Amino acid sequence: MPNLWLQRPNGQWAHPVELQAMGRTARAEYEHLYSAEVNYSALIAIYERAIESKDFSRRNEYV
Repeated sequence: MPNLWLQRPNGQWAHPVELQAMGRTARAEYEHLYSAEVNYSALIAIYERAIESKDFSRRNEYV
């Protein structure tokens, strides 16, 4: 496969169609992995684990 990042001497990309396709694919993957819904769910899970961990450690203090 040719190096898609290779530029022509005039500064244009050697494979603009392929680069556009790569850009669209990368954008779609980013939006899928880092959407607001995904980030919100991950953040809530972190908070829940932190709260559970804190509650567990407090219970052990009184035993």
